[in-house]
Amino acid sequence: MKTSLKAITMFTVFVGAALSLTLRPVPALAQDAGFKVSESQTNEPPTAGIRIARIEFVTGNVTWRPDSNSNWQPLRRLASLKPGSQVWAEGEGKAEIKFDDGAAVRLGRGAIATLDALYADAQGPYTRISITTGVGMLSLKSTHSVYEVVLPALTAIASGPSRIRVSAERGSEVAVHSGKAVVQRKQENAQKISLSSGQAASISGTDTAIAINKISQSDAWDRWNDERDLIIMPRLSPGPPIIIDGIIIDGHRHHRHD
Repeated sequence: MKTSLKAITMFTVFVGAALSLTLRPVPALAQDAGFKVSESQTNEPPTAGIRIARIEFVTGNVTWRPDSNSNWQPLRRLASLKPGSQVWAEGEGKAEIKFDDGAAVRLGRGAIATLDALYADAQGPYTRISITTGVGMLSLKSTHSVYEVVLPALTAIASGPSRIRVSAERGSEVAVHSGKAVVQRKQENAQKISLSSGQAASISGTDTAIAINKISQSDAWDRWNDERDLIIMPRLSPGPPIIIDGIIIDGHRHHRHD
């Protein structure tokens, strides 16, 4: 009897420790920015559901590992990613991560990304991704989901519907192609700045202030993401029309808009 009680106690402690490492709290930035974040999320909810993302598309030299202590291995389509997983899109390699709320996060140009947190509770899904180099694109769908992207010098928070480019190539940059986002420097009590469609926030390698500008002219990365959106958007439920390069996308069909 004593042996059984001891075993149960040890198992309970182990499960509790695992949950505390996996389920990380949402920073105050998300709440201050007006995004829906439950009280339970900020207190590491023991009942939150752990989510799993999958690889929807991969091309070129892309590797991954389940945690920072494992060896890198080739990434294959439909591979499952859990909290702690890392993806590395080397050189011209590109990868698209699909989430259960319909969101897609794409990586390229040498991007190294870590899925720091990936869970949901009564208030909806929460995802935190760290990107240390390269570029990414967030295509967010749900108003109930909160996504946080941590760059070397900036943190960004966004919900759907929105389309946001992030870059860690030369400093840190967040560009809102549609929707909105809130950015903040990575330091305590830093100012929070709201960005709307067409705006970009950046910090160079030596600057300490956030520069706000219009988003840059489309490049090859943007155009590739446009093509991916044209492929996946017809499968989404109807919503407000989105125009990409003169083409109206309404969730089921697309046609030219001149």
